[in-house]
Amino acid sequence: HPQSKVACVDDNGNLIELTERNFITASLSLLSSSASLLGNPTADVVGGIATFTDLGVTAEGQGFTLRLRAGAAGDNATIETPRFTVLPPVRKLRFAGGFPNKTAAGAP
Repeated sequence: HPQSKVACVDDNGNLIELTERNFITASLSLLSSSASLLGNPTADVVGGIATFTDLGVTAEGQGFTLRLRAGAAGDNATIETPRFTVLPPVRKLRFAGGFPNKTAAGAP
């Protein structure tokens, strides 16, 4: 699955390297659910980018957001993502109809 990345930027949109708060911590905010955040919630900032490699959510639902905080608890550098939905996993795929015998990649 894709990796989540957070860019640390100044007011002009330029990447900045954090000197004192050189990590980002993620936490899950939700409207009403028993879901929790999976994976390592802390990522180091390297070259102005923090990369989370294994974040996930334990349950499906709507209205989730991630709260992202630079540095330790009590720091004011916090942002929140737009709301997102976690869909249930696909358990079984069923295709109606057959597949062509030969199709070139990119062919209609």
